[in-house]
Amino acid sequence: MNWRRPLLFQLLNMKDALYGSPFATSRAYRGILKLAGSDRAAILKDQESRLHSLVAHSYRHCSYYRQTLEESGAVRGGRVHLEDFEKIPFLTKEIMRENISRLLSEERHSRKVYKNTSGGSTGEPIPFYQDNVYKAMNWATVLYYNHAVGKELGDREVKLWGSERDILKGSIGATSKIKNFLYNRRLLNAFRMTPETCREYVKTINHFRPVSIWSYVDSIYQLARFVEREGLEVKPVPATITTAGTLTEEIREFVERVLSTKVYNQYGSREVGPVAAEGPDQKGLAIFEWCQYVEVVDSEGKRVPPGATGEIVITLLSNYTMPLIRYRIGDMATAPANEDQTTLGMRRLGTVTGRVTDYFVRKDGTLVHGEYFTHLFYHRNWVRRFQVVQEDYDALTVNLECNEVPAPSEEEEIREMILKVMGRDCQVRFEYPASIQPSSSGKYLYTFSKVGWN
Repeated sequence: MNWRRPLLFQLLNMKDALYGSPFATSRAYRGILKLAGSDRAAILKDQESRLHSLVAHSYRHCSYYRQTLEESGAVRGGRVHLEDFEKIPFLTKEIMRENISRLLSEERHSRKVYKNTSGGSTGEPIPFYQDNVYKAMNWATVLYYNHAVGKELGDREVKLWGSERDILKGSIGATSKIKNFLYNRRLLNAFRMTPETCREYVKTINHFRPVSIWSYVDSIYQLARFVEREGLEVKPVPATITTAGTLTEEIREFVERVLSTKVYNQYGSREVGPVAAEGPDQKGLAIFEWCQYVEVVDSEGKRVPPGATGEIVITLLSNYTMPLIRYRIGDMATAPANEDQTTLGMRRLGTVTGRVTDYFVRKDGTLVHGEYFTHLFYHRNWVRRFQVVQEDYDALTVNLECNEVPAPSEEEEIREMILKVMGRDCQVRFEYPASIQPSSSGKYLYTFSKVGWN
């Protein structure tokens, strides 16, 4: 009997009420379940309605969009014309940085607004704002997806995830411990994986018997490599959901074989939340069309043909505090080969190909997840773009493209946080180039190790 499920829904309702939107998560979840069980026409009608409402709201309440929507013709005479939606100019990170105040809704004070910061795949941290309604839709979407792959709220789960607090302070904190207990979750730190910790992680999985594992792609891959190398046995886990990396078929097959699990890919970001994920058939990523409108475009901004690769452009349908319309998120994907086929009733997104993350390697063999380093730059507004390069086992270069000259204490704080994971003998050099250049593929590598871990 899963006694946690009704309790957790009650707690979510209480939290929604505290933030001024009673039952928002529960209502959104029930709405998603109903919509996902509808036919394709109903899903498309719902998405068009949400898109129309977002554009109308943005025109009325955001000075940036009043100008761009009129100039593009997507709004004429105060009326929305979605047939001209693709004429709206793309929203880039640079535009976001320079127009934050103009992108913010003038009536945002009617919602519970909080600040967030990007920084994941491009190493270009940018502040933005979200609200309680967006958060409720996010939660509802995650609940729905877990349900779709067989995991209900309160079922046993393991998260092989990043915890910089655990590294820096030696504990995840009392609040996180309570949350993990209530959610029936075991948190395994992916930011530092040693042979000793990997052995303990296997013991935890075998003893806890989770219904699902959430993990960075390369973290679960490294754990599977350790299991095979050591000849260990892992009790079957029904579902492993991976994110923050490119899931190749080779990695999927290897993890499924070694860990006796079924691997599902998930794609999202801090700016827009969950975007798409694989269903039980593992045939493409189902786009969560009630909260995202997704385009895959070529270098000229035109939609790519089926099966071709292009840039992902996202319109977030649930955040009215700071609307993101036709946002260039910085990732690449292949469009599905057959546009008529769906997963979980939703249009598919092909393989996401453009995200890069890396492990850094210490002399003793300890692996440090590259995601740890991206967290060092969250909420440092003086950082325009960053890149951390491991030159050797005990040498790192931190490249910082800055908006302003940082205080010496900022540099020292970053150095100390790096030494905590790389060891006190590591030499950390700071460089301040005028601009950090992308790789030959056009992707900004926010972490890069010249020391191989294969």
